[in-house]
Amino acid sequence: MKNFCIFADAVNYIEENLCSEIKQEDIAAVCCCSLSSLQKVWRYCTHTSLKEYISKRRLTRCAEDIIGTDMTLTEIAMKYQYNSPEVFTRAFKRLWGISPSKFKY
Repeated sequence: MKNFCIFADAVNYIEENLCSEIKQEDIAAVCCCSLSSLQKVWRYCTHTSLKEYISKRRLTRCAEDIIGTDMTLTEIAMKYQYNSPEVFTRAFKRLWGISPSKFKY
């Protein structure tokens, strides 16, 4: 039961902070566990790393914003903590197989 609570608290924290800088140490603190415990529980539940999950969630929200808002690609990139439009474009294309500009149209 404790592991489920850690996982649920971590998911909630990530979802609430997708537009902010997220440090794995902060997630562990919110979950009242060590970073290594959080990482073990996370990998057991998702078969992926926290970093990869956060990146995929952000890119999913980026895709939603591209389709559902009038924000520019640069605004979306900055909103979801990408340091530059180029970094955002590379990450987006790696996940979705298409550039954000082509995805928009």
